Amino acid sequence: MSDGNILGIVGEYNPFHNGHAYHLEESVKRTSATGVVCAMSGDFVQRGEAAILNKWKRAGIAVRCGADLVVEIPVFCCLANAGIYGRGAVKLLESLGFVTHLSFGSESGDIAELEEIADRLDRYDEEISRRISVLSRQGLSWPAARDRAYRDFFPDGSNISSSSNDILGIEYLRALHGLTPLTIKRKGAGYNDSVDKDPGAVFHSASGIRQALCDGRDISSMVPEECFRELSGLTSDALEIRAERYFQLVRYRILTSDEDEMARLPDGGEGIGNRLRKAVISASDIQDLIMKAKTRRYTYTHISRLLAQLVTGMDRGMTDPACIRVLAMNERGREMLHEASRKELFKMPLVTNVNKTLGRLNADDTKDQKIFEQLSAEIRAGDIYNLITGADLYRCSDRVSGPVII
Repeated sequence: MSDGNILGIVGEYNPFHNGHAYHLEESVKRTSATGVVCAMSGDFVQRGEAAILNKWKRAGIAVRCGADLVVEIPVFCCLANAGIYGRGAVKLLESLGFVTHLSFGSESGDIAELEEIADRLDRYDEEISRRISVLSRQGLSWPAARDRAYRDFFPDGSNISSSSNDILGIEYLRALHGLTPLTIKRKGAGYNDSVDKDPGAVFHSASGIRQALCDGRDISSMVPEECFRELSGLTSDALEIRAERYFQLVRYRILTSDEDEMARLPDGGEGIGNRLRKAVISASDIQDLIMKAKTRRYTYTHISRLLAQLVTGMDRGMTDPACIRVLAMNERGREMLHEASRKELFKMPLVTNVNKTLGRLNADDTKDQKIFEQLSAEIRAGDIYNLITGADLYRCSDRVSGPVII
């Protein structure tokens, strides 16, 4: 755009915490950005869980904490592997037509090293993919198989980090077609660290904060005030009720699904349905079910994502965004969208009103069919999320809800 650099960030903000605030502020400073766009996960996140707050609240928090515009990463990208998630998020940012930079957090903080790994994975994609298939059949999980395959081809090169942010960063870099990348080294707690590891720390992990909430602990110092206001109404009892509702939905879907349906799930296949049907009979809660079903090849996160795919009705044919869905914006965000529309920069349709968009779609048009599939998946996932959280199915429906304007 004519008025400077526009920063793109990918995030789940589950919830938005002090580390996210630091990353956003530092990224703006390093890019001299005049606008910030976040591509954010919706009501379900990459761990295969329902988000702690719905997407509208999380998007509103992001705008209040420094973003100008938040667009939604489709649920079928969020409930997929890192490659599909990263590709979908980057495609959304690039399709706006005005984002110039992409910043992501990483454990390594070394953009050159991450770019080298991404380049090698691209150049030897077929060979590495074949090796991964062989290793997977031998019982290795996909992350472990990819790391082993990479080391087989490049024994003297840098290993692929097992850290979540590095893994996602590599996938963002592989998907980029024009944005200038930078990475901010993660500070404080690790991705899976609990708050007990360093209770007085400024930066805590999102997973640690969620667990602290479930335990009824005070998290006011761990998140910005804007986020704490939204989270303060969540009690440990309410979160326990949510978990039980979700578990019952999962049990129902496992018991009423056949092997063919399980095989169509993005993470399904190879007898996993039978394994889940055996495990569900004696499982006491969702964690117990996953622990009973997981194997060396099928990790905890893999099973968790598969269960969320089953409940929300995903299939492996859905992988790429077909439209840009706006979740929240401030005046600067509106200005960016207005100018982009005037200059015809959008590479995909922009959606602010689901019902109006659905009403304009042509069933015989291939592109419109993809938009219909994406929006239908979002409506369905939103309805399931509202069942889990006890929200009103009409007033909180994706058909009724519109962008949060700050």
